[in-house]
Amino acid sequence: MVAGSNSRATIGAVHSTSDADTYQVFVNANGRAGTIFLVLIDNDSIVDSQQITLGGNGVYNGNAMSTAAMVTPPAKQTQITTSARAPRTGSIDVGRNSAIALTTTDIPIISYYDATNGNLKLALCDTPACIYPAIRTLDSTGDVGAWSSIALSKTNIPYVAYYDTTNGDLKLAICKSTACTATTIITVDNATNNVGQFVGLKLTSTGIPIISYYDATNSALKVAFCGSTTCNKITLTTVPGLGSDSGYANALALTQYNSGQSTLVDLPRISYYDRTNNKIKVVVCGNQICSTATVADLDSTVSGVTNQNTSIDVSSENYPVVSYIDSAGKLKVATCTDTNCSITPTFLSLSGVGDVTQSSLMLTSADILMIASYDTVTQDLWLTECHTAYTCTSRISDYLHSTGNVGQFPALVLNSLDIPITAYTDVSNLRLKLAVPKSTVDDGSLPRFAKTAPSNNSTLTKPIAKLTWNAPVGASNHAYEYCIATSIAACTTWVNVGTATSVTVNVSPSTTYVWQVRVLNPANITVSSGGYWSFRTK
Repeated sequence: MVAGSNSRATIGAVHSTSDADTYQVFVNANGRAGTIFLVLIDNDSIVDSQQITLGGNGVYNGNAMSTAAMVTPPAKQTQITTSARAPRTGSIDVGRNSAIALTTTDIPIISYYDATNGNLKLALCDTPACIYPAIRTLDSTGDVGAWSSIALSKTNIPYVAYYDTTNGDLKLAICKSTACTATTIITVDNATNNVGQFVGLKLTSTGIPIISYYDATNSALKVAFCGSTTCNKITLTTVPGLGSDSGYANALALTQYNSGQSTLVDLPRISYYDRTNNKIKVVVCGNQICSTATVADLDSTVSGVTNQNTSIDVSSENYPVVSYIDSAGKLKVATCTDTNCSITPTFLSLSGVGDVTQSSLMLTSADILMIASYDTVTQDLWLTECHTAYTCTSRISDYLHSTGNVGQFPALVLNSLDIPITAYTDVSNLRLKLAVPKSTVDDGSLPRFAKTAPSNNSTLTKPIAKLTWNAPVGASNHAYEYCIATSIAACTTWVNVGTATSVTVNVSPSTTYVWQVRVLNPANITVSSGGYWSFRTK
């Protein structure tokens, strides 16, 4: 909407800039003198590259007006500038772009963005169920933390890499203790360019941070190698040989130790979206600083995806596995069949989880695929659990949370028993939430039906286990199947118990078991009761 003393002025064109969240608006003055200014009306349809609503939830709270531009004849077009940001008042909007890691005792620690105050925060859970988390503000100077990634040292010291929006810098916060009551803030890359978006952080086997990130000014993928655990020997690399558009929506994984591939330890594998050529690609770094690299094209059928998201992990054989969004807005997975992705990968299109904009992928110790994803249509958080390594020919998908608009920015991690734990954003209530086995941070995150006993991580004193679960509302005629084994990978035999909601099984002493229940509805669609539970016998 254009107003001012020039009543004939109209909007002529809107152009993008090098900053994905900034646009130029050109106004037609039509040869008339006078003043022109732009009034921006927020109707909650305007979102930024992180899917954050202008001004926060609610219409009109992101309204903005530019300064007046003077026009003198014979000008026909002029450029005026305005800006609008989420106001720093009202309800606190937290949890955007979270990242999660687990301590050696499976305690979640989550980095996230406080969009209301523009701060980088850390939630340190007290138990695996995260009943009473301690909240720390890691950095509050300027607008910081819109992108973050977290990793823990072998002694559970948090490291958080993040984007400084105010300065366009990449930064790293290193906690001085496990309680993180004090931190060291390091500016890793403060080039004149706008750098640090889509940040990914991993620690090598010796505790040295490696960071992948996006140079928005040059549309380039960069890697920062810290050189030491204190990040005082930084090497910055613009990854060579990738072309003119690289690094957007990138995600980072490191190769792991394999006795047959000892030379591959701690080498970066980075997925990203090539927006110019509409391709999902994987960078195979030849060293830890990624000064030598090859790039593999994974998928060229992703045209028209405006909010692409990639997630990557590597298998026990160091084969990269990448999740992303296809051109139809559906969740898709590409599994490489060699360490360099030089052979055409296998593809898996995941049906039944709706239209997806964000996903988070991990592989279990047995290379079983698990993916948390956000369905933009139903606005639900989904978890897909595969039953077979790599191929995922048998799988189940279920809501982790389906009350309100929930599930944006999912961050998935697996605990020591390969049980999935997911941090995510509850957009309806502007909260950071956590879906964990048995317990959640909020009461609304429980699955549609749930296991009840034996409780997760419990100990049984007798060689008999009675597995029980509750029935979903309106599902009294549905059949149930259960599986029990000593690991998730071994849980492949599903036993149908009809409409019963319990079963008694014999178990061996001094053994850890995992178990799962799923419901089979009349359309032969299986729905799980959340993540696998475990118990141990004496």
